[in-house]
Order: sequence, then C-alpha cells, then structure tokens
Amino acid sequence: METKGPEAGPAEQVLRAEGYDMEASMKWQDYISSDPEVCHGRACITGTRVMATVILDSLAEGMGAEEIVEHYPAVSREAVHATLLYAAELAKERVAPLSE
Repeated sequence: METKGPEAGPAEQVLRAEGYDMEASMKWQDYISSDPEVCHGRACITGTRVMATVILDSLAEGMGAEEIVEHYPAVSREAVHATLLYAAELAKERVAPLSE
C-alpha cells in the first residue's frame, strides 16, 4: 500500500499492517467516549468499560487488533483503529518530557 503525502507515522504504519483502509474516513469520536459514571470519566470504547488506555497498552505490548478483539469481544477492530486515532490526536496537544 502506498502512502499519499508525507511519510506514514507510527500509528498509520500499525494500522496499515493490520489491514486498515487508510483512505476511508473515520472519526474516533464515534468510538471513544467519556462518562463521569463509567470508569471515573476515563476515555472508554463507547458502550463498554474498556478504557482506551487498555487498548493502547495492549498494542504497545505487541498485540494485534484481532487478538485484542478476542480478549475484549465488545471491542471492534474499528474501535481499536479509533483508539489509535484518539491517541494521535492527544499527542498533538502536548509534549511529554523525553528525558528526566
């Protein structure tokens, strides 16, 4: 698959490796929500108590989307994709210190 525009970032590389159609438009807001009554208001996959951080930690540990869906049946592949898009959006908002 070819990337249009600038070189693909890490999140896009992961999504392409998982077989996602990067040309298809997706809004992470359709899959991620926050409710003060659910998981203390932490970002979760909509309609579940699966926090976005759980999905991101699973991806960071090397799990693929299919494996995550097997472990969390209420989570779809699209929700995993949306979680990466959500994280990418958050990363644009602030810079985390890279050294102590």
